[in-house]
Amino acid sequence: MDLDRVAEFVAIAQHQSIKKAAEALQIVPATLNTRFRAFESSLGIRLFLKEQNKLTLTAEGSCFYADALKILKEYRQLQQELSNLKKSSASQGLCIAITGNGLPFHLGPFLDILNAKNPQIQIRLLDDACYSIADGLLSNQIDLYFASAMNQFTLEGITKYTFAPSQQYVMLPARHKFSTRESISLKELDGECFILYPETRETCIRDFQLANLQAANIHYTVYDSQSSVIFNQLFVPVGKGLFLSPVPLIDALPNTACILLTDIPYPASSSLFYCRDCSKPHVMQFVEEFKQFIREAQRHENRKAL
Repeated sequence: MDLDRVAEFVAIAQHQSIKKAAEALQIVPATLNTRFRAFESSLGIRLFLKEQNKLTLTAEGSCFYADALKILKEYRQLQQELSNLKKSSASQGLCIAITGNGLPFHLGPFLDILNAKNPQIQIRLLDDACYSIADGLLSNQIDLYFASAMNQFTLEGITKYTFAPSQQYVMLPARHKFSTRESISLKELDGECFILYPETRETCIRDFQLANLQAANIHYTVYDSQSSVIFNQLFVPVGKGLFLSPVPLIDALPNTACILLTDIPYPASSSLFYCRDCSKPHVMQFVEEFKQFIREAQRHENRKAL
């Protein structure tokens, strides 16, 4: 059934006149009349009676009119839903949450490539103060979560993809007695004060610090200022303490040194988390392309090492 003809029938019924309906539809009355007669003939029923220069619905026409209104309403709702879906797919917005105070290694170059391929993509970046991994992903408020989590860390319904080797570091002031070392044992830091990562919605970095300090069997104190994630590490160069990092620190602060730790009881790695049953095509495309990017980066690094 042609829905345009159904809409024309409804207009005729509402105006009780082919001429007035044609004016409302902005078409020639003769054209509308021809279309309607053919449509009525195809149905095999008479829809209107002419009474005192007005068209009134027959009993069959009244029944069909009620159905026609329902059909057109459902069709317009479907059109709106398809339009909204099209706009959503076109924008391909991504909401990405990240632990720590900077982009993980590899993510920056990948986003550069992604934006070059799709300049219209909308990317929203949030820190770990907004959502935990579980709450953000399972509520669909977050599409992807990059986090530095301990290797044994898993969540039901969420896939964990580890994309960087496990390497832990300690950031200490440049004047510290161990600042010139290439590596250091956590046990050598007995008696030190450690700066704790702030209490955010996602606690994996703070959990990493506390778990390893407690398991290291050393004496230590903590400096827990609850400052912003952005400023937390700034307490290192001013001498408030040392900072245990679950991942390499790409941009070292002035007057600090980042030393590799050799004996971490609970190592952590940079990982990408996403919903196992994610139904958003552009999110899964991001995941697959990011994995491919990591594989190519690792092959390049392996060739350089030869």
